This record gives sequence, C-alpha cells and structure tokens, in this order.
Amino acid sequence: MRKLINVPKLSRMFFWCGIFLFDASKKEYGGFNHFLAKNIFRWKYAYAEISITYKIGFRWVHNDDNYYYDGYHNHILFGCFRLSYGT
Repeated sequence: MRKLINVPKLSRMFFWCGIFLFDASKKEYGGFNHFLAKNIFRWKYAYAEISITYKIGFRWVHNDDNYYYDGYHNHILFGCFRLSYGT
C-alpha cells in the first residue's frame, strides 16, 4: 500500500497572497524595480515582499542562523501581515 503525501495545513503555509516590491537580481535573472533596490535601499536588500498570512502573530527575524546560499531570509510578522526581505 502506498503512503499518501501529507498536505500541509493552511496555517503552516508560507504566505496566502502577496506582492513583491522589488528584486535586486540582474534583469537577465528576473530582477525588477531596480530604482527601489539601488536608490532607496542602496543594494543592501536582495528582495522585499508584503503578504497576508493565515497565521496571526508578532515576530521579527533578522539575520538568524538559517543562512541560505543566497543570503539571509528575514521577515517581520505583524498580525496577519508579513514583510519578507533578503539581505
């Protein structure tokens, strides 16, 4: 008998719906809105996204121990609104 894949509950999903404000990668790699990345954030942040989550809480994660190959993935959770950004 085959085991079925366990589907995550809605509260464990990363985000429900959101919009990327900018992506600092090169245009050839899909980056966009370089005006914000360059002139406002001085290339300090790799991307920024605002989303609505299923889980409600208050949390701020910045440069934690989970360093990925492309940098840190940070977020600020305020109620059901989440601001995710990469450094």
